[in-house]
Amino acid sequence: GYEKRKEFNIGLLGEFFNKSLTLDVDYFNMRITDKPGRLSNNYPTYQGGFAPYGNNAGTDSYKGLEFSADYKKQIGDVSVDLGATGMYRTSKVIKRDEFYSENYMYRAGRPTDAIFGYEALGLFQSADEIKNSPTQTFGDVKPGDIKYKDQNGDGIIDANDQVQIGKSFSPIMFGLNLTLTYKNFSLYAFGNGAFGSDTFLSGNYWRMDADDKYSVIALQRWTEATKETAVYPRLTTKTAANNNQTSTFWEYKNNYFNFDKLQLSYKIPQSICHSMQLSDLSVYISGQNLAVAGTRTDVRKISTGTPVCRYYLLGFNLTF
Repeated sequence: GYEKRKEFNIGLLGEFFNKSLTLDVDYFNMRITDKPGRLSNNYPTYQGGFAPYGNNAGTDSYKGLEFSADYKKQIGDVSVDLGATGMYRTSKVIKRDEFYSENYMYRAGRPTDAIFGYEALGLFQSADEIKNSPTQTFGDVKPGDIKYKDQNGDGIIDANDQVQIGKSFSPIMFGLNLTLTYKNFSLYAFGNGAFGSDTFLSGNYWRMDADDKYSVIALQRWTEATKETAVYPRLTTKTAANNNQTSTFWEYKNNYFNFDKLQLSYKIPQSICHSMQLSDLSVYISGQNLAVAGTRTDVRKISTGTPVCRYYLLGFNLTF
């Protein structure tokens, strides 16, 4: 069958201060039920994982606010237009077909975008520390490897020690725009941001593994000489499965604001346009992807694929 959705919305649209301010706010509350999935926990394991699909695999809820605001004002020859849009959203898993040995592993009651992984306790500093710590089951462990917390106290670090370590979807997202006009000049600026989610350092630029090419961060790796100041795990010619687990070691807050665009335009006077047999002509200079602020801006400015670039444009628009 099909999953079902019940949704409640209520909105407010109004104009204030002699129509200078326009405000649109919408509240939504949505529940999705009868999500299809394999009902593996309804059947014994001796069936070899052969379980049918059904419509009782999950229920999720979402609620939040969406808004937009626009303020316009004429001050002499200067026209101001300031706008903002945004959303605040929360989510919750109401029901899942799940069965875990530990309460902290259940997805029900947590955000739908919850990230589960291991809580990192730093790097092992010696063989004795490894010997006196819970056994980690992700391959051979040596000094300089990541140390994880034994959440259930059974002396073994495995999948039963995964806890919620973050969220992948930003609950707060917004955009801002500003247009200033003075006679024939116009200035436009735009930016967007998000707060409240988490992300990870990933890829072989950050996670040094086996015979992958190493980046400059290899200089900050763990060695016996740098154990007190090392930022990243040791180098190894073997697969570093222990160090590549999803964990708080590689995690950082995904809070940012991007200054996306700034453009200055000049509209050529009509008298000049008519002498050139043109209906309209304007020239502009603009910049895009100009700056970013937030957590770990050093990471955001690095790209191992398509380069992160600023763009500067000089152009014109004409109408015959």
